[in-house]
Amino acid sequence: MALQVGGAPLAAGAPSLDDPWEDVLRTRYTAASKKFERLHAANPDDRRIAVAHAAALLTRDPMTRGNVRKARATLINVVNETPASEAEYRPLALLLLGRIDHDHVEPVQFESARAFYEQLRSEYPEHTLADQAAVQLMMLAYWQHSATEPEAVAEELEAILPSVKSQYARLMLHTLAVGLYSDKLGDWDAVLRHLATSLAQGSTDHSIHLRIGWVARKIGLPKLAAEHYRAFAQAAPRDIRAHTSLRIARELEQEEPSAAQPGKNE
Repeated sequence: MALQVGGAPLAAGAPSLDDPWEDVLRTRYTAASKKFERLHAANPDDRRIAVAHAAALLTRDPMTRGNVRKARATLINVVNETPASEAEYRPLALLLLGRIDHDHVEPVQFESARAFYEQLRSEYPEHTLADQAAVQLMMLAYWQHSATEPEAVAEELEAILPSVKSQYARLMLHTLAVGLYSDKLGDWDAVLRHLATSLAQGSTDHSIHLRIGWVARKIGLPKLAAEHYRAFAQAAPRDIRAHTSLRIARELEQEEPSAAQPGKNE
């Protein structure tokens, strides 16, 4: 778990041999962790150092259960001792707590991880980390319930999407939705909708055109399928699949509009 949010370090200082932030920038996480540990011991009330110390413990090599427990306890203390009005380090502590119970303990603590993510979204709805929490919430729901209650997961996902602002998080959720509707529910209209929305919202994954083409063929929309097979070939002319995409597009353009032609995903 890297010590950064949104591509930027948690904090930064002037580089020096004793500067843990410089170690983080150079991905020397174990060295950084040892320095943050000393700084935290000397300044236990410094929230910035406390959160950095906890995050560094989760990247330390080797990672141990003891370090995970210590990181969790440190973050719990930050959350409990910091007023909700503090919107810099407390939200990050909540996200990291969710990630610990989600990714760093066995078995996964679904309910407590969900509670931390929901607390972050409830207390800091406009914070950039709220969108990350939304993605993590839906990953938890998919993992826990998609096999037994896929309809409920789909309903939760559709409800949370309108509140998500960042492009990255929205595209992640649309990708999750595509998997849910195709693998668990067989709802191809919903699959097509989420793929098309991903393109409309700026996805640069050209293979989405191939997936739209395949789904459109499956549900009887050859004209739409042809458009996207051609779009893929135009967007990625050097891709080994471009020639086949153009051939399929030509074949589809010769079909009757009502003819459904299921086929393989090229």
